[in-house]
Amino acid sequence: MSTLVVAGLARRYGESAVFQNVHLTVQPGEFVAIVGDSGVGKSTLLNCMAGLDHWDAGRIVHGGTDLGSLDDTARALWRRANVGFV
Repeated sequence: MSTLVVAGLARRYGESAVFQNVHLTVQPGEFVAIVGDSGVGKSTLLNCMAGLDHWDAGRIVHGGTDLGSLDDTARALWRRANVGFV
């Protein structure tokens, strides 16, 4: 397992900020719950961290791989090897 680091992440839809300046570090074996009211961006954040969605600012790094530097094909291959949703 590898560490997941989210640094300064921001996502907008048009003029509306879904979230901004999100920082999160998840160590191997650590369990994390993302909670909040409906519409605050929980699913969007998960989709970004899984490489399913693009973000407007910040970085997501998993095991030394900067997801923002990957093209769509490389991101799909990374996702196949590293991501699972239950």
